[in-house]
Amino acid sequence: MTRRGIFILAGIFLSALVLIGFGRRGYEEVEGVQSIEKASAKVRKDFPGVKPISPGSLRNVLEITPEIVLLIDAREPKEYALSHLPGAVNLRSQAAVLAHLRDQPVAPEIPIVYCSIGFRSAALADSLRREYPVENLDGGIFLWANEGGSLVTSSGETTSLVHPYNRFYGRLLDLSHRAPSQENP
Repeated sequence: MTRRGIFILAGIFLSALVLIGFGRRGYEEVEGVQSIEKASAKVRKDFPGVKPISPGSLRNVLEITPEIVLLIDAREPKEYALSHLPGAVNLRSQAAVLAHLRDQPVAPEIPIVYCSIGFRSAALADSLRREYPVENLDGGIFLWANEGGSLVTSSGETTSLVHPYNRFYGRLLDLSHRAPSQENP
């Protein structure tokens, strides 16, 4: 075999290895969100310093001492407008959260951040955790809704629908809670 042939075969072999590596990573990403439980485990793995709080524990805190909690919805405004946890504020950046907390006459003891399933809120919580004992709602609003947690629209009306974020993640919502997707088919 010629030297050129060896280089060509080596190039093909290396290209195949790279493609297999990307394919495996893509598979792991998809596998990581086959269920809310798997997605939550991935959030906890990716953000080990962020303390999770279960929907059940959050419900207990809200029933007993709601005044110590600040609920922060880290989703996009259109997601928040469709539904959010009662009393939640829509803040998506560290600067916005810190400014909001500074403006409070009495700072809440527990800022709790959430998003659809937990990735965006965990990133936000991770940026805040050095200044506040922030927690991340495990499973996000999807698990909250799936477990029967109360939701309101931006006008304060009770709802059971949640923005699906996209078709892929929206599958993690029970059908009874999944709002129609605005994505193109």
